[in-house]
Amino acid sequence: MGMMDKIKQQATTITQQGKAKAGEFQTKREIEKAARDLGLAVYHKHVGDSTLDDDVARLLGVLGQHAAEGATIPRPGSEVEGDGTTGLG
Repeated sequence: MGMMDKIKQQATTITQQGKAKAGEFQTKREIEKAARDLGLAVYHKHVGDSTLDDDVARLLGVLGQHAAEGATIPRPGSEVEGDGTTGLG
């Protein structure tokens, strides 16, 4: 294998690793946002805003899909980094 072939192979490997890390990061952000928004929806539902049933179902679906794909869903009270946004999305 020539020098250029080795360089191409290394570049391809690094690109694939970068894409995998980016995908993991995006999944983590989606989980964190869905979990935060679910908590807010449950709170608002608890205090009498019953219009959020669709949001609760949608967010449970998002978390369930990520769990089915093998992602770890943090437990309540665990340290989780937020994305800096607020409100239901």
